[in-house]
Amino acid sequence: MLNDWNAEYVNKAESNWGKKRPKYTLDMFNFAIKSGTSWLDLGCGFGRFLKFLLESIEYPDYIGCDSSKHMIKRMNDLHPDYFLRVFHRDITTYIPPVKEVVVSSAVFIHLNKADQVKILNNILKMDRKPKAITFDINCLKSGRGNYSKETITKGNFLMHFQSPESMLDYLKKHFHEYSIKSKNYTVRKGIFKVVFFMNR
Repeated sequence: MLNDWNAEYVNKAESNWGKKRPKYTLDMFNFAIKSGTSWLDLGCGFGRFLKFLLESIEYPDYIGCDSSKHMIKRMNDLHPDYFLRVFHRDITTYIPPVKEVVVSSAVFIHLNKADQVKILNNILKMDRKPKAITFDINCLKSGRGNYSKETITKGNFLMHFQSPESMLDYLKKHFHEYSIKSKNYTVRKGIFKVVFFMNR
């Protein structure tokens, strides 16, 4: 079930994250920009990754999709040149023709495992597979240092915390053609971000 990113929450997200680029975000974006020359941004939001691309590439070959029409409206306000390249789509049911690199930043953290798998399966079904894929998940760590099993908390939005080992097992089983690496980042005490970097 996708969160309802209405205009109020889009404004909150942009004010909180519009200028922030934590280490894990920079690592994802740098991996993406080095891995190809065209990009598909799944859950593009208000355009953080596109802004990053535009800082070093003039009119990059980019397509963005987001489930929130309010996010897409804000994206169009900020990047009017890309009006015909960003789409209001539920990425669990449809993904446009692939670019060389698929980026999904701060998206899986708001989806349950079933919806995450739908997105990954949609990528697997593509006739032309991407050269590289990167996405991030949230994890909780127990007192003994072991990652927690999957857990979901609900406040204003669904936040999904899961075992990175479970995700890695899924990727190894289904994405045979890809070299898969992951990196852990501490967000705050007991909460970790795990980013997956995949290429073939």
